[in-house]
Amino acid sequence: MPQVSDADLDWILATETRRWPSVRARLGDDAYHTACDLVRAGVVTLRCEVVDAVHLGKPLRWQLTALWAERRRDQLNQRSSLTTAWRGRADQVAASVEDLDPGLATALRTSTPGQARLPVLVFAAEDLMAGAVHDGPRAFSQAHFHDTKIRADVTDILLTAGASPDTITALGLQRSPYLGLGGPVTINGLDLARLRGPIQLRADDPALRDITVGTAATALVILENLQAAERICDTFPNVVTVYTAGQPARAALDTIARLADQIPTVLLVPDADLGGCRIAKRILEAISQPGRATLIDIGEHTRTAGRAFGPTSQIGLRALADRTGPVGTLAQACLRRGYAVEQEQATRAAVAAALQT
Repeated sequence: MPQVSDADLDWILATETRRWPSVRARLGDDAYHTACDLVRAGVVTLRCEVVDAVHLGKPLRWQLTALWAERRRDQLNQRSSLTTAWRGRADQVAASVEDLDPGLATALRTSTPGQARLPVLVFAAEDLMAGAVHDGPRAFSQAHFHDTKIRADVTDILLTAGASPDTITALGLQRSPYLGLGGPVTINGLDLARLRGPIQLRADDPALRDITVGTAATALVILENLQAAERICDTFPNVVTVYTAGQPARAALDTIARLADQIPTVLLVPDADLGGCRIAKRILEAISQPGRATLIDIGEHTRTAGRAFGPTSQIGLRALADRTGPVGTLAQACLRRGYAVEQEQATRAAVAAALQT
C-alpha cells in the first residue's frame, strides 16, 4: 500500500471515481506518482488520454478497482450500522435522562451520529444514570476513549450542548476543588477555631496533609449546604465542620478521611435526594471506618415537601435502595416520601438533634 495519510485514504474511498483535476487539487505535485503507486497496489485504475494510438497522454480520471470498490461498500455499511447503533443508543438514554437533565436529553435527540460530540453525550448520560463519578475530565476521557487527552474538553462539550451544571458536578467533571472547614481543627499550625467558619480552602493544598483535630472537638459534621455549615460553626464551636459544596473532589475526600480517623463521632448530613445519596455513598467509601459514621436523613426534620421525584430519580434511588447499609436506608426513605428535602432549616434541625442526643 502506498504511503498515504489516513485522511487521504478516506478521501480516496469517499467515491468510486475521481476526475483528474480533483486528484491534482487534493494531492498536488505528487498526484501522478501517488496515482501510479495506487495502480501498482491494485487500489485504482488510471484512465489517460491516448496519443497517436500508441502513447499515453494526460490522466483523465481514476476509478477504484473491483476489490477496493467492495472494500468501500463494506466501510459504508459498517458506518451505517454504527450510525444506527449510536442513534438508537442516544434515543434510549435521552428518554431515561429527561427528568434529571432536559437540556442533555434534547442534545442527545438533536445531535447527528456524524457529530464528534454524540459519543460524549451518550457516555455522559449513561454515566449519569448509573451514578458514575469520575476524577475529572481526563479520567472521563480515559474511561471512555482510552486516552486522557482525546476528550479532556468534555466539560465544554456538555455545557455547549446544553447540559446542566448539576450534571457536570454529578459526573465529577467540575467538582469544586474547594472545601469549607471550621471549628477546632489546626492546619499546618493555623488554628481555625480562631476564625469564623467555614473557611474555604483549596482541596488540593499540600497544607491539608498536616491537619490535626483539637482535643476539644466532640464531632465531625459533613454538610452539603453552606448556610447550614455557617450556622453549625456559629452554634457548636466544639464541632469540626466540613462543607463539601456538592460532590467532593478526590483531594477533599482525602481530607475528610483524615479528619474521620481522628474523631469518634462522624455525622454525614447530605440532602435527602438522589444526589445526596450518591454523595453519601462516595464519602462512606472514602473513610477508613465507615461504621463509625452516622448518615442522617434530614427529611425526618421537616414537614415541607420539596420537588417530587421524577421517573429517573426514582430509578436511581431504587438502585441504591437495594443496597444494604445506611445509603440504602436513606434511599428507601426518600422513595417513601416521594420528594426531595434540601432545605437549610431541615439540615440545621437534623444536626442539632443529632448533637444533642
